[in-house]
Amino acid sequence: MARKRSAEHDFICKVCNCPCEADGSRHLGGGQNMRACKGAPQPILRSEWDAMMAEMVACARDVIAGNRF
Repeated sequence: MARKRSAEHDFICKVCNCPCEADGSRHLGGGQNMRACKGAPQPILRSEWDAMMAEMVACARDVIAGNRF
């Protein structure tokens, strides 16, 4: 059973995308296909990460469609 976190407490590592502590002290336990990077985690809120990725995908689509130069 997966542990559920509230949106304001759901941090992931920018490097390896695995769950981590908000203060960047350690990676949290991982299950299958969870990989931890070698260094200290670089925490970011999962909601911020998702928004950033959505913006990058939208920009790429605009460039491919020729809407941005």
